[in-house]
Parts: sequence; structure tokens; C-alpha cells
Amino acid sequence: MFPHLLRNAMRQGIYREYQNFKHNDSKLKGTIDWGRHIAQNIPFAGNVAYSTREYSYDNDMTELIRHTIEFMKSKRYGQSVLGLDQETIDNVISIISLTPSYNKNERGAIIGKNLRHKSHPYYTEYQPLQCLCLQILRMEEVKYGETDEEICGILFDGAWLWEEYLNTILQKEGFKHPENKKHKGGIYLFEDHSGIRYPDFYKDDIVLDAKYKKLESYEKVSKVNRNDLHQLITYITNLQASKGVFIAPLSEKQQKNPKSRLKNSSASLYILGIEICHTSTSYADFCEKMKAKEAYFVDTLRQL
Repeated sequence: MFPHLLRNAMRQGIYREYQNFKHNDSKLKGTIDWGRHIAQNIPFAGNVAYSTREYSYDNDMTELIRHTIEFMKSKRYGQSVLGLDQETIDNVISIISLTPSYNKNERGAIIGKNLRHKSHPYYTEYQPLQCLCLQILRMEEVKYGETDEEICGILFDGAWLWEEYLNTILQKEGFKHPENKKHKGGIYLFEDHSGIRYPDFYKDDIVLDAKYKKLESYEKVSKVNRNDLHQLITYITNLQASKGVFIAPLSEKQQKNPKSRLKNSSASLYILGIEICHTSTSYADFCEKMKAKEAYFVDTLRQL
């Protein structure tokens, strides 16, 4: 969760807020702190004690993230989490470089300053990250029920699992399946081989985008999330395809397949899916029924 929430927050930019800084030098540029000046600079030797209020990257929020990073480094699996991918590594490096006043001994004080959740009209993704950092640093439990018994669980990536499940079906149909996590099979948006992207599946004149989302209630393709639409249109344009298809899990059989043609283009977008069986009496029965639903999906895809 930490790399994911950190990524979302950093994509909005580094959190900044006004901070008060105390100085004692000859470069006076703020408000003179007379009490501190008299205590520190008598007899006068050229320095002046003063305070400034500056818009800074080094603040209570970024310090909280820095303390969380340093705490995770000290744990058995912390390094692997912080090195999950290149974006996470870059984000960690940025936070470390922008918090020069970090002091391990001030961890308690930083936690105290962040107990009141920060609400910012622009940096909206920092609040869930702040909550998680506090939970990590305070070693709080997240559990269900009221018993003290230890509960073990498995956290899995549903979107990735859905994509790989579809690959077991679509590879037999000749679709190419670039692997984003392994950085294999990507396409380039620009002639200088920059702007690499990884469409889920493509072949000939069709691009498929696996979505682990509820799309079955949509009657129009235009209702799909705008970022998902922009992504699929980008793939269609780059690969000069005439069809783009969102593929989602279904709770019941589709009565019709939504289709929308792009304006001033010969390309069309569709929403298809595979119905997930809910009436099985055993795992073997489930597998048998899913084969029939997968075959129906493939037939529908071929007819587009």
C-alpha cells in the first residue's frame, strides 16, 4: 500500500506548506527575534537572530513520509517494498533529498504534528498517505472482528490476475500480450523510441484493454472512465487499429454489446466481458461452466 499511495501523492507534486525557520547570521531577511538575539549575540559580533516564514518542501508532511521510509528500511521486508519499481525508488530518493532537517530523534514530535489530518484542496492524495504513515509508525493493527487471535490473509492484485486469466484465453487467438511489470513487448508513441506504453492485448487491427471493473451496466462506451478511454484511443491511434475493446468480468450474460464509433475516424470502441459463474456445485463444475462462457466470449470477439 505504501508505494501505491506514495505514487498517487507524488504525481500531484511534492507537498509544500509554509514553515517557520529560525536563523542566526548576518543575512537578515525576516523578523528579528529580540529575546533570542540578546541571549545569543551579546556582545554583538555581526550576527542577528531572526525568523522567516517560507513556502517549503521540508515540512511536517514530507518529514512524516521520510520517517516512514527510514522506519521501513530497518524492517526485514522494508527494502524490497521501497525498491518495488523504478517509480517507487525515484519517489523515495526525492523525499530523502527534500527533507534535509530529518532527525530520527524527532519521530515522536513529527507523529504528534500529523495527528490532525491535513486537508488540502490540491494535494488530495496526501491524506490517505498520511493516515497510512501514521499507522506504520505507530504500528497499529488493521483487523476484523473483536478477538485477539492472529488472522492471516493474502493480498492479491485483482487487476493483474484478471489480465493474466484473459491471457490464457486470448493467447490461443493469436493476441500479443506485452508485460508491463517485466518491461517486455511495449510499443513506442514517438519515432525516437520514447514514450513506451504497454497495451494489454493486440493483434492485426484490434486492441483489447482488460478492466477489472464493473462495466456491465454501461449502455454507452462514453461512460467509461475518461483516463481509460484516452488510454485505449492512444493505443488504437498508435497501432492504426479499427477496433478497441474493454474486457471486464460480468455477473450475468450481456444482452447487448455497447459500441461507439470515434468521431472523424473509422475506429470503434466496444465493451465486452466474460460472465463469471455463480451457480456451481463444485470446483470441477465451475471449471466446466466457465469453459462454455469463455467460448461464448471468444465467438463474440471474433464477430466484431
